[in-house]
Amino acid sequence: MKYTFLNLLVLLSTTLLAQNATDSSNYYYQKGLERYNAFKDKEAIVCFNKAIAFNSTNAELYYKRATAKLYLNNYKGAVLDYDKAIALNPKYEKAYSNRGIAQFNMAKYKEAIADYSKAIELDPKFIDAYYTRGHAKAMLKDYSGAILDYTKAIELDPQFFEAYHNRGLAYEDIGDFAKAKIDFEKSHKLDTAFTNAYNEALLEYNQEILRDSSNAEAYYNRAAVEVDFNDYAGAIKDYTKVIALNPKDAEAYHNRGLARHELEDYKEAITDYTRAIELDTIVADAYLNRGYAKFELKDYDGAIADYNKAIQLHPDYEGAYRDRAEAFLMKGEKKKAKKDYSKANLLSKENMGK
Repeated sequence: MKYTFLNLLVLLSTTLLAQNATDSSNYYYQKGLERYNAFKDKEAIVCFNKAIAFNSTNAELYYKRATAKLYLNNYKGAVLDYDKAIALNPKYEKAYSNRGIAQFNMAKYKEAIADYSKAIELDPKFIDAYYTRGHAKAMLKDYSGAILDYTKAIELDPQFFEAYHNRGLAYEDIGDFAKAKIDFEKSHKLDTAFTNAYNEALLEYNQEILRDSSNAEAYYNRAAVEVDFNDYAGAIKDYTKVIALNPKDAEAYHNRGLARHELEDYKEAITDYTRAIELDTIVADAYLNRGYAKFELKDYDGAIADYNKAIQLHPDYEGAYRDRAEAFLMKGEKKKAKKDYSKANLLSKENMGK
């Protein structure tokens, strides 16, 4: 087949449009994930809407939007999106399982069981699917069936204390109080073990600090435990103590900035990031995080300057390109934004291939 110049021009134009649509969809998907992971589900849905507008054949986009809707208790909307994800990918076991959760929350227990069963058929080791199917069976008073599912979940994860607890409830419902007691005791023991791990870690560092109140490492380690359990206020106090003991500890300033960032205290976070940079000018993460804090305060020029520096220090910093793209977009500089989106997507593909 011979192509005229016009044919080739049309073909090239179509290819470029398709590539642009893919890049735009990927960009909004990544931004949606950032908001989704930050528990900003309404904002995530807006981003996923835009991603789907550019690519309506990606099952993952519908799945993530559905899950954000699920967290917002929009169960009907979630089911519709899971339906679409499954239509695009009939072997998407997590979509079946999550659709089951939505059905369960609408008291459609039989439909929920059908979805959990399909998820298990696709992945026989899907622990959560057994566990949630047990819930649905219990709601239908099929306590023996619920016990079988909780038992399977426990076989797959012997530390699953919630499964022991719910199996205990099911045993109570069939009048087997001896087995119920055993399960409740096991559940309590496992749950307590998890809580104790946190308390024991704190106790260890508390004792170290009592022995030597100038032990900066103990304060630092206690702060790390506090961050793991989302006690950001406690972590800030401990990082402040580390800084008092060692005013030139760049990492302590940076980490205190991160804790303040989590509490949305962006101005104080910027102060900490700045001090970390003054002490260690090659910390790319500090520039990136300071840029993000400035972005949250709508200082887009300041954010771009920090993203520039992060990229200068770390030319393969995917997140810096992506965040700088968003800052450019907020300033209306679409060409620069598009260039950064493309670079970020390219780095993402390269990283996935490693």
